[in-house]
Amino acid sequence: MKKLIMVICFLVLPSTVYAHKLTVVYTGNSYASLYPCGHCPASVGGGVARRATVITDIKAKNPNILILDAGNFTAGGQLDESSINPSMDEKRSVYYYSAMQDMGYDAVNLGEAEFNFGIDFAKNNLTKFKTVSANVDIGGALPYYMKQFKNFKVGVIGLAPQSIHKSTGLKVKNYEKALNSVLAELKGKVDFIILLSSLGEQENYDIAKKFIDIKLILSSGNILNYSSVEEKIGDTIIVKPSYLAKDVRVIDLDVKLNKILSYSIKRVPLPLTVNENQKVMKAIPACFTDGDCGKKKGLVLACQNPGASSAVCAYFEPQKFEAVVITDINCKFCSTQFSEDMLKDLFMGINFKAVDYRTSEAVELIKKYSIASLPAFLLPEEVKKNSSFANVTDLFEEKNGKIIPKKELSGVFLFLDRKEIPGRIDFFLNPYKPEALGVLKDLVQFSLKNKVSLNVQFIFEEASDSVGYPQEEVKIAYAVKKVFPDKFNNYLLVRLGDIKTKSWVESLEAAGLDYKKVKVASNSKEVVNLITENEKMLKSVNVTSGNVILVNNNRIFKVFQVNPADLQEFFRKK
Repeated sequence: MKKLIMVICFLVLPSTVYAHKLTVVYTGNSYASLYPCGHCPASVGGGVARRATVITDIKAKNPNILILDAGNFTAGGQLDESSINPSMDEKRSVYYYSAMQDMGYDAVNLGEAEFNFGIDFAKNNLTKFKTVSANVDIGGALPYYMKQFKNFKVGVIGLAPQSIHKSTGLKVKNYEKALNSVLAELKGKVDFIILLSSLGEQENYDIAKKFIDIKLILSSGNILNYSSVEEKIGDTIIVKPSYLAKDVRVIDLDVKLNKILSYSIKRVPLPLTVNENQKVMKAIPACFTDGDCGKKKGLVLACQNPGASSAVCAYFEPQKFEAVVITDINCKFCSTQFSEDMLKDLFMGINFKAVDYRTSEAVELIKKYSIASLPAFLLPEEVKKNSSFANVTDLFEEKNGKIIPKKELSGVFLFLDRKEIPGRIDFFLNPYKPEALGVLKDLVQFSLKNKVSLNVQFIFEEASDSVGYPQEEVKIAYAVKKVFPDKFNNYLLVRLGDIKTKSWVESLEAAGLDYKKVKVASNSKEVVNLITENEKMLKSVNVTSGNVILVNNNRIFKVFQVNPADLQEFFRKK
């Protein structure tokens, strides 16, 4: 009999140390994003109804599952792209909480956003969830949550930042003391511990190093400082959710004795092709703003009764109206299609009438509206009634009863206020851009063959030119132009080919130039004047990036390669 009992014990005890599969679905920084991203491609999508469909599918395939939110699931604030006003954002939050309940969230953490509408609002609504917070004293929040699975139990802890005390006056405990207390309570009660954290990245790193019993941290901390969506500190995994819940993040783990044996992270997209969960769809309003309504080609949309249970996305035939575009109809490179498409997206129903700038009609319009560059779009005042206009007013100016897009929207290919200088090309060159070398080679060959004056203007895009010494590059280049004008273009070709690997001395030697003479000239008044003229030219045509050519002093184009036959069109004798 003793022998039989010993055999049974031998068979039962090992089951307690088997590895267990655990699936964690996690979100955070969603800011009550009820609907798909209105300005994103259809492949991005999003929204609670599609998220509910995906979570339901994941639940069906994974018996050991936790659905968690790391915090900042309430609307409002600067990081909420859908923020409307406090009243409407409050409504959005309440509907979002309801959707989270329908999706079956097991536990949620507190973030700063949960107090956007005050402590009472938070207390009244956070009781709808198992809200975990080990360091914030607020009614309805638990220090931790435990979920029992077959043969193992998981503990979930929540931590929130000290900034909550500053905005609300609530007591926020030191997170280290709070963790020590909660971990002591959980000891022996759970087999695996997860932390939901809305602290900053550094605090999460410190926790991973000091509190080795925590093996998984789901972070909704400062999204502006996220260095990656997944990091490993020792044996602890730190993961970050999708901003505004545009997709669903899932981590599948094999765990044993509070250790992660293996894991994999999935990003499950929520494109518009995913079916919407009908229960969630019926529980939320159809829309809060026009942007919440899906676009339908050729139709104007409007959110009627926004935020109410009776809200509806309505679609109408757009009002037709005509806009004049003054252009150069003889120039095959002077396309206005890109700008027209953007304006059509903003103002559905717009039709364009092209007028050549040489005609008497165009000449009169150019004078009346003080037009200095082409293309020029003249829109009727009716566009101001369009709901989209309020969001883009900075891109337009109003003159004599017309709405005129600024250059940032219309683009520029011809300056009417610049004197034409036939036989001249100005090339705006960023020496650090790899594509600049090929264009410069083509332009040098073209200028020699067609007896065209080629003038190089230097430009640097600060964000991409942190390596190197751009100011010194310009000084040396212009010194070469002063001392060896006939070899200037050849030097540039050499320098662009080795700018990231060699010094000026080596480049000058490769071009057959005397470095000492160039060095002396680089500090001369003539070089200072050339640099000043370069800066004046940049400002006069408002060029902000390289690989731009100014033809005959008044036509401007972005180029990536030069087609000699096309370029010759501008230098044919008329």
